[in-house]
Amino acid sequence: MNAVESFIMNLPKPHAKLMFELRDIILQSLPGCEEKINYKVPFYSYLRGLCYLYIPAKQKDIVALGFCQGAQLSNVHGLLTGDGKFVRLIEFDIRQTYDMDLVRETIQEAVLLQEILYKKK
Repeated sequence: MNAVESFIMNLPKPHAKLMFELRDIILQSLPGCEEKINYKVPFYSYLRGLCYLYIPAKQKDIVALGFCQGAQLSNVHGLLTGDGKFVRLIEFDIRQTYDMDLVRETIQEAVLLQEILYKKK
């Protein structure tokens, strides 16, 4: 068991279940990405920091998937929230179900964005 799996296993069950599902989607969408605990949360890097998973302190029924360059994503599905300079979030209520195909598409868009911004030419 790696550090991320251990981290998730120590969460309350509904949070852990959703976070493991999101983790699997990230790893399937981005084979070979770097997965580690960074800033005290599961963090995923491709060419640079791509996304991370966390539970917002003031929203105990939420698991959030944050995108490091989320402000540059199209948000065509309307999933992303936030108005900061860089980061955007998809917030998941642990009591609801979601179309994870839309989440996959958002992750894939974030990967393409990194390839455009950071890949050596």
